[in-house]
Amino acid sequence: METPEPSTQTGQSQKDAVLFVDDEENILKAVHRLLRNENYRLLFTTDPEKAIEILQTEDVAVIVSDQKMPGMTGTELLAKAKTIDPDIIRIILTGYADIKAAVEAINKGEVFRFISKPWDDEELKTIIRQAIFHHFLIVENKRLLRVTQEQNQRLEELNADLEKRVDERTSQLLEKHQELARLYQKLQSNFKDTVRVFIDLIELYDPFLGGHSKRVGMLAKELAEKMNIMGADLDLIEMAASLHDIGLMGVPKEFWHWKPSGFSPAQEAVFKTHPEIGYRLLYKIEFLRQAAVIVMCHHERFDGMGFPSGLPSVSIPLGARIINVVSTYDNYLHQQDLDKENALKRLRKLAGSALDPEIVRVFEDIIKSIPPVRGEKQINIDDLKAGMQLSRDIVTASGRMLMAKDSVLTNTHIIRLKNIHEMDPIIDKIYIYHLY
Repeated sequence: METPEPSTQTGQSQKDAVLFVDDEENILKAVHRLLRNENYRLLFTTDPEKAIEILQTEDVAVIVSDQKMPGMTGTELLAKAKTIDPDIIRIILTGYADIKAAVEAINKGEVFRFISKPWDDEELKTIIRQAIFHHFLIVENKRLLRVTQEQNQRLEELNADLEKRVDERTSQLLEKHQELARLYQKLQSNFKDTVRVFIDLIELYDPFLGGHSKRVGMLAKELAEKMNIMGADLDLIEMAASLHDIGLMGVPKEFWHWKPSGFSPAQEAVFKTHPEIGYRLLYKIEFLRQAAVIVMCHHERFDGMGFPSGLPSVSIPLGARIINVVSTYDNYLHQQDLDKENALKRLRKLAGSALDPEIVRVFEDIIKSIPPVRGEKQINIDDLKAGMQLSRDIVTASGRMLMAKDSVLTNTHIIRLKNIHEMDPIIDKIYIYHLY
């Protein structure tokens, strides 16, 4: 089956191409019905040899092949596809419980996923999306490496030429350098202003989330510096860390504030969409596209059991691994109200499973060297205890100030506040001083 021909449809040429190969036409038609409304350029064939021709002429991101086909197995086809383009993401789709073939294909590094027929529609859609994103990561990493090599080559050529012309060009180059430096500083300032605006918007949306974003940004930068990350890479990690939870603005608040009882399955499913929401928001801005990739991956786990893509260990961008450690620690302190020692103890338990163990080790050294800092914490009225000191005034909806900043609470104060709150509600959370 070489139909339908989606490559002829208007606008399809800009979409990622997914090639399906199966000797059963009804299977290809079923896949077409399932995916025709997705944002892909779909290609189909019943002939493995025709599939090879397509791979040689089309820019294909993902190939999904049946295993049992006349003349050529799916494993053999994917091995040839890998030779044609190693970046193509390869998936086996088969109705045969052929464990030996699956193990052989996986061990040879030929396949990204192994799916049995009949498939679950939503699972197949998810796997295709993950494969497309995985292909993007591979291609983007190569592009960045190529750009760096080209820039280095151009710099070497410029330096060689500059040796011969330095006397006559010194004044001109100095002037040009100063102008470029001014423009670069202005550009960097604009970049940072844009990030600060985003952070301010997060804080306006939810003060706790804004505080969390700022703290994670500062600590992630310090951790990256400790790991000898410098320059543009350091700035990238700081930006991504400050914006890592921007996607939570697209999720109902009750689904992401931590509760001792945990999430319901429905809440967890909604919560898990926020890395992709953050990625889509930031990717629209060109200078934040690398940060968007890190934001997408900040809930991936070192053991490969994270989300949204299940990337393991060093397949996860370094910035995302750093953010995961720092964000987890900050949540222990500010959401679960743990002290520094117990928070570090929890981190150590996650090292090697959820978190990168080497990053945890370096981070622990940083935290142990930081003396306790007096900050503030927001709590509900029901959580007030005698001895707490207010870091802000307590004001009711009618504008009545009940207690002033720096007051130390007693049991009598707490009873009075609760009684007044029933008649004239306190308009905001209550803020107290807290040692971190």
